[in-house]
Amino acid sequence: KWSDVGVSDLGDINLITREEGSGTRSAFADILKIVDDNKVDNITPAAATQNSTSAILTQVAGDPNAIGYVSMGVLAAAEGVKALEVDGVAATVDTVKDKTYLVQRPFIIVTKGEPTAAAKAFIDFILSEAGQALVEKDGYIAVGGAEAAGNATTTDTAAA
Repeated sequence: KWSDVGVSDLGDINLITREEGSGTRSAFADILKIVDDNKVDNITPAAATQNSTSAILTQVAGDPNAIGYVSMGVLAAAEGVKALEVDGVAATVDTVKDKTYLVQRPFIIVTKGEPTAAAKAFIDFILSEAGQALVEKDGYIAVGGAEAAGNATTTDTAAA
């Protein structure tokens, strides 16, 4: 119940999660340390399961008792939902970059072996000023300098 977590009595908390096999679900379970020794998440089976970010946003926006998780980048265009504070820290570009907002993950660029010339050109573009401008335009968090060389490109956060 919402009253169990210090919110006025809105009734039951309606949990919304992604489907099993979703990278977002896996990252969320890892971040919150709700994964067992066999790497199986312990997200409650009572949670409603959605197979897309837009479905989670729609369900959360339409239910005042719902809570779910999506990428921070989609929140700018979403209506009726907001990012939650975690331990009193708001989800902002600055708190994600300085890692004080704890519910986050980096997206990394991977290739099988050394990147081909085409893949290298794409990676170079992604990490360029123009590429990072597109990342920011789409509502995600740009990286730069040593951080870009390290491979992070965007970050996920919790939303409700």
